[in-house]
Amino acid sequence: MLIADALGVKGIWARSDPETVVQSWRSVIESVEAAIKQSEGEFAIASKSPEFDIGAGGMFLQAFSDTLIVAAWSNNRDFNIYMMTSVARRAFTTALKHGIYFRGVVSVGSFAGSQEDRLIIGPAVDEAAEWYGKPDWIGISAAPSLLFALEQPPPLERDPKFSMMSNFLWTKWDVPLSDGKQMKTWVLDWPRTREAARLGEKPDVLDLNRVLGIFGERPIGVAAFSKYENTLNFLRNRRAEMDRKTEAE
Repeated sequence: MLIADALGVKGIWARSDPETVVQSWRSVIESVEAAIKQSEGEFAIASKSPEFDIGAGGMFLQAFSDTLIVAAWSNNRDFNIYMMTSVARRAFTTALKHGIYFRGVVSVGSFAGSQEDRLIIGPAVDEAAEWYGKPDWIGISAAPSLLFALEQPPPLERDPKFSMMSNFLWTKWDVPLSDGKQMKTWVLDWPRTREAARLGEKPDVLDLNRVLGIFGERPIGVAAFSKYENTLNFLRNRRAEMDRKTEAE
């Protein structure tokens, strides 16, 4: 379960053309819908393999105001994590390129409801709803349930595809919280470039200069400044670590 809100949308009409903002939001939603449609093929293929016991499964999206909710379900928790990781990354990077900044969390657990019901309830929803507004940055982090799930090597490593997605798109980080504390958890590793290329994106699509340019397009209030700084600290750290690994190779 992914719940994310777009920071700074309230009052954005005073800083940006409303029609441009609406079009950007529409582009993000279309991107997520495309990722979910792609996932339908993944579910169809995996459901034919008795090894994974996927059973009936799927994903759906709900978007209202400045909030995005994406849910995935099947009999296989690790396959759900795999699919949610892919969609969360697509949503975050597309939004960032359009100047929309998502802060959210991914949780694991049971829930009931559907897109048609327009109602989703359950432990996974409650956990994500409790945690998604706590981080003081722009990014997607793991709620405690996903944190503990990603700490378990099996059965994520049984299938190379699941393992690849889970390993290269999540990294451990001390996420700053709005109360001044930190939470060491797994976070979506959106700055990675080699893996972005594997997903069909340009390797430099979200490098430091690009993100600095995006952040500099609109005024930033005093209360929001720490979110940008904390995000840039993460980006600089990840880029430096990736550069060190490249040099070592």
